[in-house]
Amino acid sequence: MSFDGLRLQATGPRRAVLLLALLCFVAFFVNNGFLRPDIMETRNLETAREMVEGGNWLVPRMNGEYRLEKPPLPTWIAAAAQAVAPDNLEVQRTMSGLAGCMLVVFFYLFAVKITRRDDYAFIASLMLITCYQIILQARTATWDIYCHSFMMWAIYFLWRGFYDECYYSTSHSARWFTLAGIMMGLSFMSKGPVSFYALLLPFLVMALWHRRPDMSGKWK
Repeated sequence: MSFDGLRLQATGPRRAVLLLALLCFVAFFVNNGFLRPDIMETRNLETAREMVEGGNWLVPRMNGEYRLEKPPLPTWIAAAAQAVAPDNLEVQRTMSGLAGCMLVVFFYLFAVKITRRDDYAFIASLMLITCYQIILQARTATWDIYCHSFMMWAIYFLWRGFYDECYYSTSHSARWFTLAGIMMGLSFMSKGPVSFYALLLPFLVMALWHRRPDMSGKWK
């Protein structure tokens, strides 16, 4: 099947972004309180509630017991939502939906960057939004969507640090690598090394196979 007929014209990218935004709204936010919370979501929300009520944001607790098995960033986000809108499941899930939107945004930007084709980026992002696992993660207040969203940011910044000079003859590698490192840290604080294996490692293998980056002047 050929996608030549879907090639975007001058005003195409704007229409594509609007359509992707509409799909994100429908997939991630509409009726997001319909599903009953599962056990993992319940644990996260209960930990966030006790964090707000006890005033201890440094050490997570659930039912009065320490809960240190999971990294704290998604719980902090849930606790912030709990402080603003107590016991509101829709608001909690909206935070995950926003993380899902940012995943789609940086996936789209990354696809445009590596192919320089807006039509390819649109079709790839459309497939991402309609994946069942992405929809489920972005509609529940759990950890997964945060770690993958932040890692997608990191991959986009890494690509720019590796290859931007090849396209634009300007060096902003220190900025891109710094941003990539921050996003990797946020991903790790969301669910440990999960996304490092799931997204970062395949990306690095692909990048080295695609074209070895020129690291002269970038190692520091």
